[in-house]
Amino acid sequence: MASVSVGSSACANRLAFEAAICTYMSASGAFALTSELSAFQLALKANAIVAGDVVMLSALCSPSSLSAVVALGAVPAFVDVEPRFGTIDVALVAEYLARPDREHKRPSVVIANHAYGQPCDVASLAAVCEEADVRLIEDAVDAVGTMCTGGPAGATAPCGILGFDEEKIVSAMGGSMLVIRNKAGCRVEPEDRMSDVLAGMGRAQLSFLPATVDARRQVASHYGTTLAEVGGVELQADTPWGMSNRWLSIAIIDESLHRSSAADVARALACDGIESRPVRVPAFRQTMFKDVTILGGEIAMALSRTALCLPSSSALTAGNREEVVSCIARALAGAGRS
Repeated sequence: MASVSVGSSACANRLAFEAAICTYMSASGAFALTSELSAFQLALKANAIVAGDVVMLSALCSPSSLSAVVALGAVPAFVDVEPRFGTIDVALVAEYLARPDREHKRPSVVIANHAYGQPCDVASLAAVCEEADVRLIEDAVDAVGTMCTGGPAGATAPCGILGFDEEKIVSAMGGSMLVIRNKAGCRVEPEDRMSDVLAGMGRAQLSFLPATVDARRQVASHYGTTLAEVGGVELQADTPWGMSNRWLSIAIIDESLHRSSAADVARALACDGIESRPVRVPAFRQTMFKDVTILGGEIAMALSRTALCLPSSSALTAGNREEVVSCIARALAGAGRS
């Protein structure tokens, strides 16, 4: 690791932020960085990924993780997601890694992401990777405050990445944290370090993390109860292997009961001045990935049509949430049933 010659007063907040994350994650080392892309690139390099290596990702992977894979010249392979939870399908990964007759190059690394704060089954995935002698990186850029079996999201794999963009539960107005067991294997350039001012912002917000997650989960719980009364639409379920930070509450529309897609509902919400967003379009839909390995993909495609991220701020009042659900109910009722 390159030495960074700066005075202690110039990086006091950054060092304190890194130390606080290490305490929270029960980790031995952490680097506060300027961007999620920088963190993923460093994590991949620390795992000796070079051009031509195969890296396995969820079909709903974060853009920054995929960008890092492509930037290093590695080759992505995509895995479908769990139908109820939207997280990487561990069974598909296990089945593929156990095949003796793989036509494609064996993956060197699997990146497990906790999309929108929803915890993937990282403990089971870690066991699968260990059995197959494949390395694991944990993408927790959406998941500060999410809990998995055994600890916080990002703490199970030897490398984990946390995100602190403006909209995240803990925000440093951008940047990320690379949590890593072996700091000696990671070279960090001075220009990749998070500024001390932004680190101070992230550090200050970290102390409010439990209360913020609790508030977000209360928002999600209210959505879950009220959406169930609408019929044909439900909140994405909690996983049995962890606790989501509910960074974003996701509603899923039953295609068998409603003609309306998530895009139709989003337009109705927008007409009422309510902001929502679609879930990520599966990465394998991009033309540049037409020849890569894709395991499944149908579920991720279905979620891109039927799932919608609802307003999820912890500052939302019960009235605000009722307005969102009422608008959804009107949009679905107006479209009729198939």
